[in-house]
Amino acid sequence: MADILIEPDDWQAVRDVLGVSDQDLPDGVITSVIGVTSAELIVKARVTNWAAIMALVPATADTVKLRLGTIYHTAVLLIPRVQNILREGEKVAEFTLGKMNWDSIREELLARANETLGLIGAAGDDTFTLFSVSGPSRAYRVLHEAAEFQNV
Repeated sequence: MADILIEPDDWQAVRDVLGVSDQDLPDGVITSVIGVTSAELIVKARVTNWAAIMALVPATADTVKLRLGTIYHTAVLLIPRVQNILREGEKVAEFTLGKMNWDSIREELLARANETLGLIGAAGDDTFTLFSVSGPSRAYRVLHEAAEFQNV
């Protein structure tokens, strides 16, 4: 398996978590050193058996937790970039940016990342089919998948 935790199919999940489009947050920004590259280094340092988890076939709940944690960490690292890209008051994902509390969003996403990664290896880790990572309801699925894992 490759040395990566999330792939291009997961990049839209990063956008969905942040409530932005691919025009607001292009692939090149997500894959930059400030994005997924740094997030994966953070996650790999925390989850030392990441390679063994990613090598499991079929994927397990731990595989999904590892991917979700990486998605959340990537989103956290990209918040300053999103703030710079988007102008105050611009409508994005039904929110007005001028009213968004980015510090609160950062704290919430970081907490979700830490909780999700903290559940790796928890009891009840059955084989899990990876969820689809494309389409308009992806953010809903990603957030609810994470909530399900928090209750494991």
